Formats: sequence, C-alpha cells, structure tokens
Amino acid sequence: MALVGGALLGVVLPASAAVPGPGQIVPVSLEDAAGTAFLQQGRDPAVSADGRYVAFVSDDNPSNTDQIFLRDLQTGAMSIISHAADGTLGNKFSEQPEVSRDGRFVTYTSFATNLAAGVDTHSVKQVYRYDVTSNSSTMVSVDDAATPSGALTGVTDRVAMSDDGNLIAFVSNSSLVTGDVVTASQVWVRDMQSEQTTLVSHTSTVTNGGDGASGGPAMSPNGAYIAWHSLATDLDGANAGAQQIYISSGAGTVTMVSRQPDGTTPGELASRDPDVADDGAVSFLSFAQKLVTPSLTSGREQAYFNSADAITTLISHADGKPTVDVSGAAFEASISGDGQTVLFTSEATNVTADGGNGVRQLYSWSRSTNASRLLSVTTAGTLPTRAPEQIELASDGVTAVFQSQADDLVASPDSDETTQAFAVSTLASVPPTPTPDPSNGGSNGSTAGSGGAGAKLASTGADVSGAGLAGALGAVLLAGGAGTALLLRRRGERDASRG
Repeated sequence: MALVGGALLGVVLPASAAVPGPGQIVPVSLEDAAGTAFLQQGRDPAVSADGRYVAFVSDDNPSNTDQIFLRDLQTGAMSIISHAADGTLGNKFSEQPEVSRDGRFVTYTSFATNLAAGVDTHSVKQVYRYDVTSNSSTMVSVDDAATPSGALTGVTDRVAMSDDGNLIAFVSNSSLVTGDVVTASQVWVRDMQSEQTTLVSHTSTVTNGGDGASGGPAMSPNGAYIAWHSLATDLDGANAGAQQIYISSGAGTVTMVSRQPDGTTPGELASRDPDVADDGAVSFLSFAQKLVTPSLTSGREQAYFNSADAITTLISHADGKPTVDVSGAAFEASISGDGQTVLFTSEATNVTADGGNGVRQLYSWSRSTNASRLLSVTTAGTLPTRAPEQIELASDGVTAVFQSQADDLVASPDSDETTQAFAVSTLASVPPTPTPDPSNGGSNGSTAGSGGAGAKLASTGADVSGAGLAGALGAVLLAGGAGTALLLRRRGERDASRG
C-alpha cells in the first residue's frame, strides 16, 4: 500500500469501490482512489446486512501482517480496524471478520497481544469486537468474570454475530462458565450488553458440553438461532455416528437438523458448515445421501436447505431436475435472513442451463422457484477459470462477497491472479427502459437496441440504516504509534506460527 505524505496515521485513504448493481461484480480490495490497483491481496470477506460495508483481511499494510480492513462500498472509505487504542496495528495476524448491520461493529479473531489494553491473551487466538464509535476493540472470548479463554488453542474456527452486534458465537475448549463440564471444543455465545457467556453446544444437562468437538457456528441475523456442526453423540438423544448439524433457539433446546426424511434417523455421513435464517431455516453441506427422497447415489458432497418446519431440500440439484444431484461437489453455502435465497458454490457443469467448465462457480438458489442462477461471470460473459471462495451472502439476500484469484471478473484493475475480494449482486441485470422516439410522435416504439438485454443498472447508493455512521467508518486509516477429525471449513483460518 502506498503511503500518503510519508505516513498513514491520520491520513485520509482515497475512496473507491461501489455497491454492485444488478448483474454486476465489483472489486473491493482496492488501494487507490481511481480503482486502478488492488492491494497485494484481499481475502476472507464479510458483508453487512445491506451490502454496504465489507470487512476483509490483507497483509498490505506497514506491519506486513494480516490485518482487518473495513470498506464502505457506498462512500469508498476504508480503514484498518485491528489496532490498539493508540493506533498501533496488531502485532500478530488477525482474520475471520464479521460485520454488523450498520457497520458499527466488526468481530474478528486474532493472535495479537496488544489489541485490548490490560488483557492477558495467553498468547493464543482470541475473539474481539471492534466498535467504530469508540475506535477500539474489546475481547469477546471471556467468561463472566472477563477472564480470557485460556485453552491451549484459544478459540478456533469462525465466529458469528447478530446483526445488531450484541450476540457473538465462537468456539473454545475452555470452560467459560463456572460449573460447566467441557471435554472438547464447544460453541459459546457472548452477550456484549449483559456481559454474560453461555454454553450453546450442551447436552440435556445444560451445564455439560457435548462429548465430541463442535464448530462452525452460524447465527441468524436477529440472534434468535445458532447453528453449528458437531461430532458429539449426546446432543439430541440419538447417537449421531457422523458429524451432524444442530440448532439452538433462545430457549436453549438443541435439535439435530441433518436427519433423514423419517425425522428421527441422523444423516449417515458427515454434514458441515451451516448458516441460519431469522426463522431457523438452515443451509448446510453434507456427504449424506439419505437426507432427501429419493436418496442420492453419487456420494458427492452437496448443499441442502432445511426449512423451519424441518423439511430438507436438495439445493445443488441438476437444472430442471430437483431430485437429482449435480455432476460435481458443492463446497460452501450461505443463506439470506429471510431464508428465501441461498448462495453456494459448485464445480458441477449442470447446475444451470449455462453449463460449467469444471471449475467451482458461484450460484444463487431461490426457494420460491427451487432453481439456481449463475453469478460468477467474467466481463467477457464467460466463466472464470479460478474459483470463487469464502463466500458470504448479505442477510438482505441482494449482495454477496467472495474471494478469487480470477483476473477477468472485472474490466479493471488487473489482479495478476492474486487473491482479491469482490462483491456481486444476486439480482439479474435488466434492459434499460426504452426511450420514446420523437420522430414517431412520442410513441414508445423504440426498443432497447442490440445488447440491451445485457445492460447493467448502475447503483445509486440508496440510503441505508446507519448511514450516519459513514463518517465514523473510517475516512482515516489508523496505524502508527479439538477435534482434528472435525470436517471444518475454518473460514479464513491460518496457522498460528504465522504472524
């Protein structure tokens, strides 16, 4: 990243980027005002509910260590938020960001030891929440006495946050509640207002964690539900056998999601990486072949949707064939807040009539039509040869973010096949409104013209909730002065030895 005036502290970072309009993909991890250059890399993006704010990870900063960047796609302003109170950047790498609805809060994990003053990190990864208004980070992975997670591994896996930024779910194998019995990694939730930490992945005895490792937490935007995957055999009465998907409501009852159509039998093979909507509907990935009727036969991992009334639907099905799984595996899935849209990736060539090229592509599935639409299209209208990864759908279902090494997703700048963050609209492009032809008396007889069907609507940057935070969101760049058997995606996670 180029320095402005020889320093970064207190310097306005040039604004660039934009909210994607229908049919558009826009670059996010840019470094200059004109949008002519990417950062050295941008990965692991996360997006606010309305698609305006995107957090991502990059080592393109004076520390040469992965830090958390926050960009306002509406104004273009960008800041680094993984810093100490005096503006000093984190002294070890940070990753796995999530963003609140209005962009005020960003939660993330970090090995840094200097982010929260006076707190012992035990030199392991911890969870933090950054507040734009106070320009500071608070440790989240603590017990009710504010004692940090002291496990040898600290926190693991991704974190999840409610849209208002108050509830944060994370994974730790520390016992964070007095009297709780913990023998493996568990899912916990921290209430930032009440300053209470609660065990989520518990047995029918609420003080006992499951007997196997849990991970991959996801939280509904309204904070009412938390979903996760687990190897435990004692969370919901039945001996699960394989890793399963579970959900817990505010009442604290734990329910298995990944069951076969009889509503009782657990999936026969591993399931992972759930995401959850406001009504408790869940998207997830599974190798299980018996979750739907008729059973699948390919043995490939596919994407599924489980409605609030516990009916499971195959998402990654062949075009026009809702009971036939596609010709390749699915890799990731993310659900909208209303449960009507699921974003997923697949290497199959028959998800849509557009076909595929054998490389993982990005799709949007509609619950109302039970059909998918291709989103990863280059500026030339072709399929990229580098896969989209680390996908996340905004809870409004309109904007999605991902990382990719493809250098042809946008006309400029050229990424040189480095990993960069992008935003894409899930809305289809539409032709422009025909302009009346004065030569025929003003009748609306003119058409969109050749190529009109591919025209894209430009974003107007409509006002959103929390727009008043735009100024605080970082016109200034701040710097200066276990379960190894778990089938985890570990969103953006890296080895602790790197720092």
